[in-house]
Amino acid sequence: MFGLFKTRKWQPTTLETLRGNFQGLSVSLSNVPCRIDDISGVLSYPYPDFRAEFIGEFHRQIGAFEQVQEQLASHTTIMAIVSLRDYKPISVELCGTPPKSRQQYDSDVADAILAAFNEKGLKP
Repeated sequence: MFGLFKTRKWQPTTLETLRGNFQGLSVSLSNVPCRIDDISGVLSYPYPDFRAEFIGEFHRQIGAFEQVQEQLASHTTIMAIVSLRDYKPISVELCGTPPKSRQQYDSDVADAILAAFNEKGLKP
């Protein structure tokens, strides 16, 4: 009976490689920090605003839309190192078909990153 009320114990861990795709964009993430529930094995972001902070910092790292569009059109893989709070840096690679508009770019990059997080069931 009392087993139903066990308190979750979250342990910090790192996911070595995550990959995601969306609308012709592919992203690869290395060394993603997260937490794992020691009872269920559920994976969670290391803190509540992690996803939004990660996507925002990644956009700052890779530069302006026009620059990214040009690099992707020339089949160049865009590489960045994203550092958040006190965690080890996360390596990011982005390649694929360049989005046609700034709005589509912002949305498609975020969706590719979310697809990578979802690959291992990483949840908020």
